[in-house]
Amino acid sequence: MKKITLLFALLISTAGFSQAIPVTFEAGITSGALIGDPAVLTPADANWYSDSGLASASVEDLASDSPDHLNAGKIVSSSTGMVYQNAQLLLNDNYIDLTTSNKTITLDVYSNSAQDFLLKIEGNLETNVVTQKGFSHAGSGWETISVDFSNADTGQPVPDDQYRRLVIFPGWDVAASGFKLAFDSTTYVDNITAVVGVAYVPSAPPADPTTNAPTPPTRNSVDLFSIYSDSYANVTGANYNPAWGQSGINNVVVGYNPTGVIGDGINTVIAYTNFNYQGIEFTAQDLSDMEYLHIDVYSNTIGAVLKVFTIKNDDGTGPKDFAVDVPLVYNGWSSVDIPKGDFTGLTWDSLFQLKLDCNGGTSPSDIYVDNIYFWKAPTDVTTDASLSDLTVDGSTVTGFSSQTLSYDVELPVGTTVVPTVVGTPTQTTASAAATNAPQLPGASTVVVTAADGTTQQTYTINFTVSTGLSDYCDTEVTHFMIASDTASAINLTIENTGPSTMKVTASDDQIDLLLLEGGITGNPTLSTADTSVTGEISITLTWAAGTEPNGDVSFGNILWSKTTSTGNSMLNAGTVVTSFVGVCATAGIEDILANSVKMYPNPAKGVVNFSSASNAALDVSVYD
Repeated sequence: MKKITLLFALLISTAGFSQAIPVTFEAGITSGALIGDPAVLTPADANWYSDSGLASASVEDLASDSPDHLNAGKIVSSSTGMVYQNAQLLLNDNYIDLTTSNKTITLDVYSNSAQDFLLKIEGNLETNVVTQKGFSHAGSGWETISVDFSNADTGQPVPDDQYRRLVIFPGWDVAASGFKLAFDSTTYVDNITAVVGVAYVPSAPPADPTTNAPTPPTRNSVDLFSIYSDSYANVTGANYNPAWGQSGINNVVVGYNPTGVIGDGINTVIAYTNFNYQGIEFTAQDLSDMEYLHIDVYSNTIGAVLKVFTIKNDDGTGPKDFAVDVPLVYNGWSSVDIPKGDFTGLTWDSLFQLKLDCNGGTSPSDIYVDNIYFWKAPTDVTTDASLSDLTVDGSTVTGFSSQTLSYDVELPVGTTVVPTVVGTPTQTTASAAATNAPQLPGASTVVVTAADGTTQQTYTINFTVSTGLSDYCDTEVTHFMIASDTASAINLTIENTGPSTMKVTASDDQIDLLLLEGGITGNPTLSTADTSVTGEISITLTWAAGTEPNGDVSFGNILWSKTTSTGNSMLNAGTVVTSFVGVCATAGIEDILANSVKMYPNPAKGVVNFSSASNAALDVSVYD
């Protein structure tokens, strides 16, 4: 019987069956994973999948369990994953109805050790309200757990909607209302039950449109950045359907063919049906020299409206995002060029996302988009004195843009040799002459002369040498590095404490949690959190011999929470980098007790003698 069951499990792992309530994992499961950054669901039709570094979400017949559950959903967490790693279950037949007085979801959970979990519900039918609740497992094998969302966790809303997605976090701490450090574990879930809601009916893209979007004009590659178009070379690795909780996540068709024409002349679009909002993700780009965002949009939904957001990465300048209305023509193509100035305050120097939103009109709607690209007026090649690349010792300068003429570069502590600077002209008919700084600190320049022989631009790199001091000595940090979010602010200290150790300290009167995610340079071991000092939590990092960083240390996400944050951990989403040898204070003259130490003769030649008033042993270092 076990062999037959195993064969059946293997068959359903690759078949596209639907999954309904109750979820028994006997049929209708396609296992997968959200992989990459931005994350892409693989395979695309998976409905039981891992996320955020969870080792796997799969189906297994736990042969030794008692009572025998046959197939169950297997969740394997990883100490190298994110603290919020999770397994997600997407229902393909019916929603879970939490609009009645019965707001309980029941599931069987198997674990051989005591463990806390967090259950989050998403994929709303009508509203954007999501909620979550933690629960505990005693570690006694199979236990039936009832999670009553009518008594949601502190700060979480009580649901009054229907939901398709269940998210299970194996690394929760119920008592602390936050995530633990990532760890290795294997647990199972089965027999997930709740009130059955309305049937889920995916909407296939309708016949409209039947015509292609307008063909965009021919443009030079240096004058545009294309997200999606058949006319231009698109950015690689774009995710046109990230899991942002949108209503139409399972309805998106990338490469929808409006005319049905097959062959070299095919023109495709993206179909966003059952659309309330939608994200598009791509690698962060400096588009500060672009002047317009172009988009072609078609909608056959009466009352549909569309807003488009351009969204910057955390290392960019200016506001996070801004929304602009896109005029729509019913049952026709709208071809729109939006000036950069309409996105008030945005510099476009580090864009990594777009968001399309139909709030304010009919929701959900059906829309089709094509020719999404940023562009600028054509460049006169005869007067173009710009660079396409600027390198220091062969590596492109961080934050390089052809429009930015001055850069500040800090070299590692102890650097004495001036780096080699090379500039590559955008136009092959232009020339670039580099002059390296005569010494450090100092400035190197690259003078670019355009093809006309007179137009010039000078790029400057200002070199300084690191003092070896930490950039994080009682430095104020905020939630997602949003300076205005002062309620989340703590003081962060990162300091070298030995030849192979560093110490990270979060300070605040209300601090109650500090977590460091994986991805730290050299993969050091982390101590348990030290709370012995009131208002501080510290974690010590220790590198194995021979693995100590040689230069800067880059940290993964740093998470903390305060008693005022109602259990929601704050997240520093930007990259935290500081010198491995960085310290937070240097000894002053008063610290060396000069009056108690004597050196003679002075000046000296050949031999130097030291004595101390206390006859204590002295360690002496001589520096040139």
